[in-house]
Amino acid sequence: MPFQMGPCLPEKGCTTFSVEGGGRFLYTTNAAKLTRRGTIEGIGDGTIDFVRDLNFNQNTPVGEVYAGVRICPTLAFTYTFMIPREDHGHGLLNADLTVDNTVFAAGTRVTLKSTTSLHRWEGEVYPIIGCNYRAGGLLFGELLVQRLRVEDAQQSDSEVFSEFLMGVGGVAEYAPAENIFARVKAAYTFLQNQNGVYIDGEGKFFPELGGSGCGFGGVPSGIRPYVSAGYRYRYAEWSRDGGNLKFETSIHGPYVGAGVIF
Repeated sequence: MPFQMGPCLPEKGCTTFSVEGGGRFLYTTNAAKLTRRGTIEGIGDGTIDFVRDLNFNQNTPVGEVYAGVRICPTLAFTYTFMIPREDHGHGLLNADLTVDNTVFAAGTRVTLKSTTSLHRWEGEVYPIIGCNYRAGGLLFGELLVQRLRVEDAQQSDSEVFSEFLMGVGGVAEYAPAENIFARVKAAYTFLQNQNGVYIDGEGKFFPELGGSGCGFGGVPSGIRPYVSAGYRYRYAEWSRDGGNLKFETSIHGPYVGAGVIF
């Protein structure tokens, strides 16, 4: 969001506290694989590819809404909610799949339904501040909730997976003009036998400045709308049972959004 960056700007009064809200529409390319080692003989490499083998959607639309509090120029806090996304699959299992207490054996033809939602809490702190840029640290927590239902000709079962993940990394922001704002953030994710990376680049355009500004990115007294566009990449890997069970997932794709600051 806009902010007062550094001492090279004109000295004007600036509102240091503001609230932001908005939404995004992402179009993601997805990959998800489950690998079992040393337990399956004669059936490939014991890997279930949920996109290639079970016909889950490779490309999906995803919606997010978010709200944030900014204390410029040093602190920012944001909450993001991913609107629950439903996906369906069907095909032959290349490895055993355990859902709750039910085992669906390799070679079984199954149908699947998956519903995924996500909550993310982000905190940013900026010790490096220039006249039209700043850089700092990023810390976030995520609650991933997924409900998976699987059925074959003889049985069916469902299970809810709830994972809380942490991420730590950095964020850099740059304002080449008063109404243009760009940021890049990256983080390493960990916790609950998981590790991965999160990278997000976004640009914002403010069509009308209005109100009483305060230099590059100053927050005026009125509401300021904006539009945004960006690209996100996410990879995560869960490893359990001494590495004999591994689940890998990745998403990447562009997004557009809109929001207001007040």
